[in-house]
Amino acid sequence: MTHSSRWLQLKSRLLRKRKGVKSRRPRLEHLERRDLLAGVSDRVPDHVDDILYFAEPFFQDGIIAQAANEAFANGVAYFSAAGNNGANSYEGNYSAGSFYNAAYFNWSTFTFVPAAFPAAPGAPQFTGGTAHVFDAASGDDLQGFTLDAGQSITLSYQWDQPFASVTGGVGAATDMDIFVLHESGEIVAGSVDFNTNADPLEVLDLTNTSGSTQAYNLLIVKHSGPDPNRLKYINITNGSPGMGDLEYDTGSSTLYGHANTDGALAVGAASWSDTPEFGVSPPVLRTFTSQGGTEIRFDAAGAALTTPLVHNKPDVIAPDGGNTTFFGADSAGDADTLPNFSGTSSAAAHAAGAAALLLGLRPSATTTERYDAIRDSAVDMEAPGFDFRSGYGLIDVVSADTAPRQATKQLGAEALLDAATWNGGSESVQRTLKNGGFTSDELVPVDLSKSYELSGWARSGDDEGNQFSPSNRQYFGFAAYDIDANLIAPHHVMKFGRATDTTLAVTLKPGDRTVVLTDSTGWNNAGASHQRSLAWYGYSDSTGHVYDDYTYTRNVLYNNAWNAGGIDYATHTITLASAWAGPELVAGSAVRNAVSGGTYNYAALAANIVPNEWTEYSATISGVNANSSRAFRPGTAYVKLLLLPNYRYAEGNRIAWKDTEWTYAAPEPFHGGDRVELHVNTLDFPGPLTYQWTQTSGPAVTLNNADQPTASFTALTALAGHDPSFDVTVSDGATSITDNIVVPVIHMEPHVRFRLAAVDFQGAPINSIEVGEQFQLNLYAEDTRQVPEGLYTSYVDVGFDEQLASALAITSWGSDFGSNRTGSVGSGVIDEGGGRSGSGTPTSGGERFLFSAVMRADAPGTLLLQSNPADALPIHDVLLYGTDDAVRPDFIDYGSVSLEILPGGFVGQNGLDSVMIDVDPAYLYAPEDQSLYAQFTISAFSTQQTQSPINVKLH
Repeated sequence: MTHSSRWLQLKSRLLRKRKGVKSRRPRLEHLERRDLLAGVSDRVPDHVDDILYFAEPFFQDGIIAQAANEAFANGVAYFSAAGNNGANSYEGNYSAGSFYNAAYFNWSTFTFVPAAFPAAPGAPQFTGGTAHVFDAASGDDLQGFTLDAGQSITLSYQWDQPFASVTGGVGAATDMDIFVLHESGEIVAGSVDFNTNADPLEVLDLTNTSGSTQAYNLLIVKHSGPDPNRLKYINITNGSPGMGDLEYDTGSSTLYGHANTDGALAVGAASWSDTPEFGVSPPVLRTFTSQGGTEIRFDAAGAALTTPLVHNKPDVIAPDGGNTTFFGADSAGDADTLPNFSGTSSAAAHAAGAAALLLGLRPSATTTERYDAIRDSAVDMEAPGFDFRSGYGLIDVVSADTAPRQATKQLGAEALLDAATWNGGSESVQRTLKNGGFTSDELVPVDLSKSYELSGWARSGDDEGNQFSPSNRQYFGFAAYDIDANLIAPHHVMKFGRATDTTLAVTLKPGDRTVVLTDSTGWNNAGASHQRSLAWYGYSDSTGHVYDDYTYTRNVLYNNAWNAGGIDYATHTITLASAWAGPELVAGSAVRNAVSGGTYNYAALAANIVPNEWTEYSATISGVNANSSRAFRPGTAYVKLLLLPNYRYAEGNRIAWKDTEWTYAAPEPFHGGDRVELHVNTLDFPGPLTYQWTQTSGPAVTLNNADQPTASFTALTALAGHDPSFDVTVSDGATSITDNIVVPVIHMEPHVRFRLAAVDFQGAPINSIEVGEQFQLNLYAEDTRQVPEGLYTSYVDVGFDEQLASALAITSWGSDFGSNRTGSVGSGVIDEGGGRSGSGTPTSGGERFLFSAVMRADAPGTLLLQSNPADALPIHDVLLYGTDDAVRPDFIDYGSVSLEILPGGFVGQNGLDSVMIDVDPAYLYAPEDQSLYAQFTISAFSTQQTQSPINVKLH
């Protein structure tokens, strides 16, 4: 890895990068606003640039943005490339977490105290401070990500305080730093500028030069000063890949600086080949186009705005990828060999050229009139009207040259299976003022082994764009309830940060003031009161079910169970804030440092702006995870849909929701004889509409009310792969649109069933494992026909996420399949595993063991292992006794199994399981060079318990 820290002061120098070209970053020394205005005055009618500056403010109009506004005010059309950074940005409110110390010498004990995080050679030293918590639910103050070999990142990190280089005086009140830690815990990059009374800016660079993919963690620290309100960093990718596997990714805006101002027309990109001129309609946006929506929170003097200002950016999209005579590289997408130039740089030049043609045709047009004509005539690309990804759409200068095109509503339809109701039966919700969270009418039962889809349509404002606040913030998700319809709060399922789940070392009796733990490592001793909560386990619901330890419990002493400083880590003793009221908890009882967090799971929308156009929001909910907004909390039996209308910045905003749904992501099949309702969701459209439902596949059914928005039919049992599907066509008389829906129904019973089982090396089933540990994956096959005769050949593939686990070897095959045994392991697959009956006689009834493979857990997460049809056909067909035909895949139940991989401790290499470090107590402190020397003995233990001491002198 390379590591560097750049100290940037915008007042004296700026860093820039062309948005269409990967290049080194030249410095512009002593850049003043008058320099920017040179060449964009009355001497030229239009100006176009493709430059972004890493040090331009996010939350304030900087000197370049002010120059663009001045040029516009002087009658100059200013076109700026939007940028090629997609949604590679994190943004959130600052949340104070743990304090970490910098290195210091303790003169009272005459010992050197190392920094909380060591620094690799060449990396900045850790400066100490209070970490920002990325996930309030878990207390996690590290944001994990990966970089591929050779991949680089440049993070421009800012917080919402004024820039001294803009105001000429008022600057940041807070000094903050940002670091990247390798997964080993070492700092490998960072930026530690002194920000107080200067600019709230840190710029960090990192390149992975290791030759392989590496895992890192981002750490943001407040070094001194008051807590800031809003944090934001943008990864300046310039179209390159972003940070891989990024935790807590908010996918926020990346369009900022002078492109994010009224005076500049910000231009995004679409490939020339993905436009109506070349047969693609609607046009397709380049995904790297920078996303708009960045808030302006301060005026030029540094005063906070009462309501943050959000510009509609990008303005328009223009084509890129055109030919040049010397610049770029040839694309295989065109027939010539001329080089092609891509990116928003190319698009901005095309937009400026089109605007120049427009000015030539209409010399009297003002700059404002040309801006309006270009926006109004743009061809919609994604959401109807304006959106923060594609702006107003693709430029159409021919239409712009005539009259501005009147905005028209688009007809749209979506076939639905089910819809939630609110307020006693209404399928829509409308609120104007800020409203606390409220839920849908019904408790919806859920099966935690299945996946569900949460979706709904929302719009701010009305048909004319009135009652619309562009700074509104909305929430949409779900609330979790247990089998007794009790709301599951965060402290019922969540633990504080890295606190150890442990047990009582001494029985806790009513009246006691102390709790003695087996291990108090990581328990909160100084944070907020809600982080000092005590949970104990063995909770039983009304059905008599007792929940497993460390999953779900309502037994919580919540909020300030002990005062700050109440933990003695040396004796693992907690002094309670008040006497224990009971019940008596015996030694060995499971306990946890519980913590609060967000009350609800904001899965589909969390503090986001809803535009003045109907927009769909959705999320897939699956698995059980207390710390994920898109998973079920432990103990969940029911859910309700949840809305927080206008929860922030509610001034004058009308928010409406409709067609909110909770359905199966992999839809739950209907049984034969069930009544099925088909609903159509029609996007906002004036005037009368006609509807027509038509069946397109599957067993023929009788459709009732086929010309109405809601049709129905009686389900019939079908073979797998032959579910009934239906088209719905909606028309206003001039325009028609058709959508399709597939209705899953119960299938015929399979003829063969494969089952996967994850077990330990003693054969006991497991559902979780730690990183670095190994386990066995067993596969079984069964003839499931009504009169089973046995399996002749059985072959399958098993797929899994190669990032989470590795298959090491197939170690054994079942005795029933003694011939033609095959199988190999690869990246993310166990390939062609199985065999043929060696005896030539039918296998006996029931499940038959097919093969076993040894697996290793490599990274935390939920590992899904899924069997699939073998590929080498017909030699690896599945065959049954009693029939000559191969069993079709849709008559085979290919099983799966999931396994939770938990973060482990030390993961050794070459068979090493643990490390013991002995430190020589003889320290040598040398004041003349501020170095500390210590003698270490490192002993590495392998599975055979052999010891290999290594003497290392560190300084």
